[in-house]
Amino acid sequence: MDLTVRLLLWLLISSSALAAHTAPISALRLAPFIDNERLLDSDQVQQAATILPDLQGRQLLTSDRPVRLAGTLVPQQLYDVYRPLVKLKDRYQGHELGQKLQRLGTIKVDNSHANISTAHIMTQQQELRAGDKVLPRATEKAGPPTYYPKPGPSLSQAYILSLTGQASMVGAGGVVFINKGRHHGLSLGDVYGVARADHLGSPPLEVGRIMVFQLEKLTSWAWVLSAQQEIRLQDSLFAPEQTLTVASPPNVVHRTETVTKRGW
Repeated sequence: MDLTVRLLLWLLISSSALAAHTAPISALRLAPFIDNERLLDSDQVQQAATILPDLQGRQLLTSDRPVRLAGTLVPQQLYDVYRPLVKLKDRYQGHELGQKLQRLGTIKVDNSHANISTAHIMTQQQELRAGDKVLPRATEKAGPPTYYPKPGPSLSQAYILSLTGQASMVGAGGVVFINKGRHHGLSLGDVYGVARADHLGSPPLEVGRIMVFQLEKLTSWAWVLSAQQEIRLQDSLFAPEQTLTVASPPNVVHRTETVTKRGW
């Protein structure tokens, strides 16, 4: 297939993807992403109930022993257990934005009294240990049944803060975390372009589009609606009404096409 045919096919696919950005998106497509990983404000992590060593002082907990927790929880309620991971800071201001947590399993609370709760393990992907955090189930914090993509408000110094799991890049259908949240005026369904300058001093190229589907105070989750190239850490965000040069697909080398976005 020659260069002209490949480019025409890519432009056709890109046009279809742009039109699809305004189509409603079912929350069922996004639910799996909010189950295994969280990015929470630091104060939320600090305030969460914490698993304690067992009565014999053991740090690692097994499913045949009760789990003791520091914190008041609701008896007979299911909770997810998370392990705090890296703390993330804003690359421009230097302040802490939040902390990533990895889901380990689920517990069911048996009783709670005087800020001490006991529970038993329902499911686990890894061993639980003292210091792990207990939070309401992520599915209970899910957004609306349907998301309606719309142009988001203009942002300053917005970028891709983190990726899910151990990924170094993501494509269409993936999930990213961004360094803006409710405090910055974002709402569910906000759409942003993703841009990257491939070379020092070169103008930024649009490499994809994302939609916000989960909000925290200072950060948000976003779903990758489309990706002309892989989306990476530190890629910048721009308002969807802006016009940028769209990056070529990976198999079309040293070629770009300028596409003016309409319909927003």
